[in-house]
Amino acid sequence: WFDVGSYAPEFGEEVHCPKIKTGEYKDCTECKVYKEVNKNEIEKLGAWFNKFSDVLRNLVKDIIEMSDSLAASSQELTATGEELSASAEEIGNSMQTVASGSEEQSAQVEETSATITDLRNQITSINDHSDEMYNRAENVMENIQSGNQTLSKTEDVFSKVKTNTKTTAEAINSLGESSKQIGEIVDLINNISEQTNLLALNAAIEAARAGEAGRGFSVVAEEIRELSEQSSKATEDIAKLIRSIQNDVEKAVYNMDENESAVLESVEAIDKTSASFTDITSQAEGLENLIKNIRSEVDKMSQNSKNVKKAVDEISEVSEMAAANAEEVAASSEEQAASTQTVVNASEELVDMVERLNKITSQFNL
Repeated sequence: WFDVGSYAPEFGEEVHCPKIKTGEYKDCTECKVYKEVNKNEIEKLGAWFNKFSDVLRNLVKDIIEMSDSLAASSQELTATGEELSASAEEIGNSMQTVASGSEEQSAQVEETSATITDLRNQITSINDHSDEMYNRAENVMENIQSGNQTLSKTEDVFSKVKTNTKTTAEAINSLGESSKQIGEIVDLINNISEQTNLLALNAAIEAARAGEAGRGFSVVAEEIRELSEQSSKATEDIAKLIRSIQNDVEKAVYNMDENESAVLESVEAIDKTSASFTDITSQAEGLENLIKNIRSEVDKMSQNSKNVKKAVDEISEVSEMAAANAEEVAASSEEQAASTQTVVNASEELVDMVERLNKITSQFNL
């Protein structure tokens, strides 16, 4: 009954106490039983209140400690968030710079690639020209070899001409000597004819002196004189012919000397030409070897240009990827900066809440 009677009015319940119903007591406070029981309840309530105060005090202490720790952590989180935000912004700016640099590098790489392509085209053109030069050099070598062979044959012919000219000159000189000897013989015959003519004349004179006795001798002397005159005339003709032959021989000897000099000059010129051809052959061979080396170097340059072109293309791809990645990193950094700023804002709000909580807990006297 106490439980119900004591608290029934507070809950709007009907009181069933007979004395209250009859009007003897106004309420439960006039009841002696209530007073006794209420005394124990107050002591019990005081004990429970003291216990509740201890629990509340400890709870407030824990709240204060936790709020202090939370405030410190919030401040650290705020500082860290601000640092992260600044770092994210810096990273974003750096990545944008990297992206811009990568794009610029990519453009430069493309320009370099175009230059290398032009270089490869020039190398190809040089290679074509070197091939043409090599073919022409081979043709020149063939012509030089053919010229050397022709020159060698010409040299052999001129050598034979030189020998034949010398032999002919010797024969003509010998003919001249023989004609001189014949002239001497003709002169001797002419002298004999003249002497014979004189003897015949003397014999005719003596025959005339002898008269009839010398008539036959006179006829013989006359015939001898006539033969002598004929011999003299023949020797004169022979002498004229020999002089003509000697003149022709002298002209032939002169011409042969001139021809021999010309042949010697021709042989000397052929020797010089042969030496020049030898030098030209050596230079042509050197030129051919040089062209071979040029072709080899051009082939190497062509291969190296291909490798460089490939490397430049790879660098271009890497630069494009780096630019794309840098842009992604920059975008992520911006997102991270925004998220970090959100965390910073939440931390600041948390700090404000902790401060308000501290104000509330400061009202408790611990």
